[in-house]
Amino acid sequence: MTTNERINMFRLTKPLIVFEMANNHMGDVDHGLQIIESLGFAVAAYSRFDFAIKFQYREIDDILHPSFRTRLDMKFVKRFQETKLNQDSFRQMLNYCKKKGFKTICTPFDGPSVDRVLSDGFDYLKIASCSILDWPLLERIAEKDLPIIASTGGTKIQDLDRVVAFLQHKQKKFALMHCVGIYPTPEDLLVMNRIDWLSTRYGVPIGFSTHEDPSELQPASIAVAKGAEIFEKHVGIETQKYKLNRYSASPDQIAAWLDNLEKAFQICGPVNLDDFDVSAAEESSLRDLKRGVFAKRALKPNEIFTSDDVFFAMPVQDRQMTSEQFSKHNLRFVCNQEVDSLGPIIDFSVTEKDLRGNISAVIHQVKAILRSARIVTNPNSKVQLSHHHGIEEFETIGATLIECINRDYCKKLIVQVPGQFHPEHYHDVKEETFQVLWGDLELVVEEQKYQLLPGDIVTVFPKQKHSFRTKHGVVFEEVSTTHRATDSSYTDTVVVENSDRKTDLLKWLDRF
Repeated sequence: MTTNERINMFRLTKPLIVFEMANNHMGDVDHGLQIIESLGFAVAAYSRFDFAIKFQYREIDDILHPSFRTRLDMKFVKRFQETKLNQDSFRQMLNYCKKKGFKTICTPFDGPSVDRVLSDGFDYLKIASCSILDWPLLERIAEKDLPIIASTGGTKIQDLDRVVAFLQHKQKKFALMHCVGIYPTPEDLLVMNRIDWLSTRYGVPIGFSTHEDPSELQPASIAVAKGAEIFEKHVGIETQKYKLNRYSASPDQIAAWLDNLEKAFQICGPVNLDDFDVSAAEESSLRDLKRGVFAKRALKPNEIFTSDDVFFAMPVQDRQMTSEQFSKHNLRFVCNQEVDSLGPIIDFSVTEKDLRGNISAVIHQVKAILRSARIVTNPNSKVQLSHHHGIEEFETIGATLIECINRDYCKKLIVQVPGQFHPEHYHDVKEETFQVLWGDLELVVEEQKYQLLPGDIVTVFPKQKHSFRTKHGVVFEEVSTTHRATDSSYTDTVVVENSDRKTDLLKWLDRF
């Protein structure tokens, strides 16, 4: 795959809840089926989430030294031997999971088990915290085309950097799980701040693998607020024959945990706030506290009025003009109906507008995007607005260009606000390479479309027609040969006929 091709990324349509059965099936297929059935009842009412059940595969003869296979005095050997199942038993439980509508996930601990995960048709492959630096196992996993969820418990940052670089180099779809490998985990060791820290550092989906006491609900709520998208919980059923360990949840505890997660997601709201809008209830509530525009004197129909003719007061009447609509950037207001002295101005229009307000609003968005992307620009950089269809349409058609250097080599930062489009053009001489630093970019080069995310690189050669747009906002770097103002040709006649399509900004960081 070339750098111009999109690497497949791990994507979730809903938060994913993973129920870790581990060895809680106790090596008893009927008991395992009973756990799956009870989980099916427990999750039935929660459509917000996707659910998966996780198994563990290990080949005892592969992972235990021959001299230790009968050492039942060793806790983990005893557990492995007493709970082992054959392939047919695992497949019976796996098929029952799918029948109940669960996705499936499996943790392999050795090479042959990796192959079984693929052949048995699991949806996801899990890397346990204890295996995250097992390089022979990682190499085997990287050969398989399955989405990967990797737990990070006990992993030092320099080692995790290496693992992430390896998975990215292998072009794997993967997510990371914040995890503490102490069972159960005391509250003071949960380190929930690591969730958003991992997200910022690596830019991949992050989850929370929980090992705290099953009665503790607050950590899961915090994980939601920190942006976790995957939640893993050990589950089981206690019977007269089998006891439940201290970090595994019963079906009743799972129901309470899911209620808590549901409430946490409701409180936190949508993850992507780009398209978020204020509720009608909130707008109505705040409108009661705004100031309305009232006439100081009687106004006639079609009469122009200014700030000298009005005053601002509460309460706002239905459909009345508010003080926030009386912007200094709107130069001429016309009253469309007769208004008595002290009366509310209901029906009005704007006949002349100062577009500086629009430009200022866009620049504030640009600066907010740069802050979100953690990109610092030189305050003396040349900043240019490209408004190809006129400055009045800059919010939808255009881009902000920040020139870093322009010699035999050239570097620019290009920022677009959500929904902005840059029309098709080409360069006779300049060759340029784009690398997305933050956000999303749809780039079209000679009718070939690229959906680019941070880190993606595309080179555009001289004479190649190209255009670009963003859905949620973008910052990308343009590295090129020398930029010359006369070297850009547009295919859009509106752009060609627009002789005033650039605006230079001086000291833009201070002015807006």
